[in-house]
Amino acid sequence: RLSFSRLSPSLFGCCLFTATTFATRTQVVVAAVLRGCRPLLTRPLLTRPLPSFVAQSVRARFVTMAFCGPRTPCIQAGDTIIVYKSFDDLAPLVVTGDQETVFHSKQGRFRHLDMVGKPYGFKMKSLDGSGWVYLLRPTAELWTMALPHRTQILYCPDISMVLLHLDLKPGMAVCEAGTGSGSLSHSFARCLGPDGHLFTFEFHEQRAAAAKQEFQDHGLSQCVTSAHRDVCQDGFGLVDTVDAVFLDLPKPWLAIPSAVAAIKNIGGRLCSFSPCIEQVQQCCEELVKHGFTDIHTIECLQRPYDVRRTVMHEFDDVFAETAAKRQAAASSTDGSAAPRLFSQSFMSATPKPTIAGHTGYLTFASLLHADLRPEQS
Repeated sequence: RLSFSRLSPSLFGCCLFTATTFATRTQVVVAAVLRGCRPLLTRPLLTRPLPSFVAQSVRARFVTMAFCGPRTPCIQAGDTIIVYKSFDDLAPLVVTGDQETVFHSKQGRFRHLDMVGKPYGFKMKSLDGSGWVYLLRPTAELWTMALPHRTQILYCPDISMVLLHLDLKPGMAVCEAGTGSGSLSHSFARCLGPDGHLFTFEFHEQRAAAAKQEFQDHGLSQCVTSAHRDVCQDGFGLVDTVDAVFLDLPKPWLAIPSAVAAIKNIGGRLCSFSPCIEQVQQCCEELVKHGFTDIHTIECLQRPYDVRRTVMHEFDDVFAETAAKRQAAASSTDGSAAPRLFSQSFMSATPKPTIAGHTGYLTFASLLHADLRPEQS
């Protein structure tokens, strides 16, 4: 019996995976998998298990995405988990399984050994019973909220727009300049799947080494290549290789010639993240010079709305016509009636007067097929 993780974060609804062989007396497993859920249907047709080479290929396909998908239903020693302490307070933790190792927080003390064997999502009480935390399976979104910051990072609103506008799919190849803390890199790795590949480069040597170690610890080494490199001076070292390029650099226009060489001859997409509009202007000028089309820049701003029940009061002496009708209906025996207060309530949605601060500008552009690209000006 096989258990499959979700095939891709971009696939919604019900996915069907079938493992078959032409050998006789084999087992065919059909698993209907909802996104991120366990198989709904497992039907062994014959009693003999799958051949070893088939089982190994299936395991190799999904074990490489262990950080982004289910590996085991319970926590094991050595696993990286996310400790949920509150809505805005999450922490990554490597479970050692040691009797003496204790995780300390303001919610209390939690022994690592007690976490081993607990199912993901378990609500664990502290040793003194005064507080509790949730033990969650790491995902790209949770890692963005809990990762150790080595640099400023991209958060989910910007990440979702990058993945959408680059039109990424499983099996593609992406080049990222500016690994930083690896927030976007984990989302890239999950989106591209085990058959795709991410080439990510970092100028700072220590940050590049820390990111490479994280990818290894999270089981992403087979689909992520991390290197220390100054792409503005030395280029990407890739030719006709990737489907999309992402730039998070102080001077992204210096890396655009290398991006053109790295993108496949059939064409691809480019995205540049810049906090200042002057960077965007110079980058767009360079994109035009190198034959990019469909250049546009967006800014992601969240504007929350306050949804509440509103009560409006209505006075008889203010609304004369309404007051006259109500006074006639509610008049006393002597024919006189004092002004009364009437209330009406309804649900309202009011935008907050302030909007969250600016993060950066996302500039997207398309590079056409090599035979259709305009001459560089």
